[in-house]
Amino acid sequence: MAQNTRNKNIIIVAVIVIVVAIAAVIAIAATGGDDSSNTNTTSANGAQVSENQPVTVSGDPLAPFDTPENDTTIGTQAPGLQGFTFDGTDLSITPGATGRATMLVFLAHWCPHCNAEIPVLIEWKNSGAVPDSLDVFGVSTAVFSDRDNYPPSKWVADMKFPWPVMADSETNTAAAAYGVRGFPSFALVDAQGEVLYRADGQKSLAEINAIMDAFFTTT
Repeated sequence: MAQNTRNKNIIIVAVIVIVVAIAAVIAIAATGGDDSSNTNTTSANGAQVSENQPVTVSGDPLAPFDTPENDTTIGTQAPGLQGFTFDGTDLSITPGATGRATMLVFLAHWCPHCNAEIPVLIEWKNSGAVPDSLDVFGVSTAVFSDRDNYPPSKWVADMKFPWPVMADSETNTAAAAYGVRGFPSFALVDAQGEVLYRADGQKSLAEINAIMDAFFTTT
C-alpha cells in the first residue's frame, strides 16, 4: 500500500511539473520572448519609436570651438545628418541641398538653459522675425533616463518646440558632427551649406535677432 501511495504521489508531482512547463511555454510565446525593460516600441506605420535614433553623417565633422570669434570652421562645408524623429519618421538635415539657410539647435532635456531657451525661440518665431529663407531644426541629444524631463520626446512636446526635432543617437553622433560642447548649442549654415556661425549657451531674443541681422538682410 505504501509503495502504491508513493507511486501515486510521484505521478501527481510529474503532472504538476508538466502543466507548469506548458504554461511557461505558452506565456513566452504570447509575449514573443520580449524583454519588458526594452523601452523601444513600434509605431502604427512599423517605424521604430525611441528616445535615441541612429544618425548617419555625410561630409566631414566640424571641430569643436572655443568662441564664435575663433571658430576655424567658418566658411567650411557643414556635414549632413540623416536620421529620424522620435517616432521613427525619416528626417534629413542636408545644408546646401535646398538652396535655403539652415539653423540647428542642439538641446538636452535635463539642461536648465535649454528649458529657458525654448520659450525664447518660440517667442522669436511668433514675432515673425525668423527669416523666410531659413529652415530651423532641433536636435535632441545627450539623453539620460535618470535625469530631469525624461523622456525627451514628451519634454519636446510639452515645451511645444515648433520645428522638426531629430533624435540623436546614443553616442551623440549628430552633436559630435557639429562640434557641440555645451547646451543649448546653435549652428547657422548658409544656403550653400557653409558654416556661418556657431555658439553655445542661452541667448536672449535680442541676441537672436542681432545674429540674424548680421547674416540676413530684411526689406
